[in-house]
Amino acid sequence: MKPTDQVSFQNSLYIRPVKWYSSDADFLERLHRESREDLTLIEGDDDFIYSLVDMQYQARNQGYGTQFPNAVDLMIESAGTPIGRMTVDQGANEVRLVDLALIKTARGQGYGQQIVQSLMQASAMAGLPLTLTVQRLNASALHTYAKLGFQVLDENPLQLHLIWTPPGRASVFVGV
Repeated sequence: MKPTDQVSFQNSLYIRPVKWYSSDADFLERLHRESREDLTLIEGDDDFIYSLVDMQYQARNQGYGTQFPNAVDLMIESAGTPIGRMTVDQGANEVRLVDLALIKTARGQGYGQQIVQSLMQASAMAGLPLTLTVQRLNASALHTYAKLGFQVLDENPLQLHLIWTPPGRASVFVGV
């Protein structure tokens, strides 16, 4: 995908590469703050909470860059308006949905499912499983992933590592 390319879906939904030195950067920071409501539950004044969320955003970006150096950051837009972002990494053994976040007003409208289904199709065409990690408290996402056929590969007290295996490929995947 060239930086000017975009992929279209149903309902005026598009994905395109992130333009880091544009209004995308501001949107991504706002989206991160909105999607990390858990950090606002910490006791402290507003400045402390804001700096904590900002530090977590910087750590997220650096961590993903280190852990997934070949990952692609993509903007999700509906009718030309940013509604989310995702980070996808394709390795030799898997396609990994590293991160997917939608603004509150876009949640529950099928956009996330549509994006994940497109990644499932791409994974199937590559003959690779699709993996992702989801917070245990994200009941809506867990329901969607179960409905789409994802299975638990690994877990810890906070997260589940899920896998979807394309039809015709062994259901047990080793090497994630």
